[in-house]
Amino acid sequence: RDVTGVQTCALPISSAQAAQASGQKFSVAEQSLNWSGFAITSSKKFTYAQSRFVQPTLTCTGDHANEWSSNWVGLDGFNNTTVEQDGTAAHCGGANNTTPVYKAWYEMYPAGSVNVFTVFPGDTINTSVSFSNGKFTLTVADLTAGHKKSVSQIGRASCRERV
Repeated sequence: RDVTGVQTCALPISSAQAAQASGQKFSVAEQSLNWSGFAITSSKKFTYAQSRFVQPTLTCTGDHANEWSSNWVGLDGFNNTTVEQDGTAAHCGGANNTTPVYKAWYEMYPAGSVNVFTVFPGDTINTSVSFSNGKFTLTVADLTAGHKKSVSQIGRASCRERV
């Protein structure tokens, strides 16, 4: 986990495989029990993270309770105690955990996540988190349905890693 030129806030990406982003290659893997994907870290503090994706379909067989899937972007959270993130979540609900439930959400941890609108499988979703002039702005939009939620909040100094 030693990367030349990395400051205290930065660690290599969290990924089962090497990733290339912003012209930098990272190959150190981390393992997590509650999320997958990757975190891009460097000695530079990031100011923007964005993703556009199609909301996947969740299949709910009822075999297990508490099945969840989430797609999101954010700043921080990999190696510090703040997180500014937004995206979508799907879980198996209903009487026998057989009904998929889809929501768009944002979170400025340590505050809890806030559900903002319903999304549907196949919808095109755009999520972004930015930091400018001491303020974080989180925007989640369902481009298919025309829904959008944007929130801003003054943020404390942070590592601003991209996840």
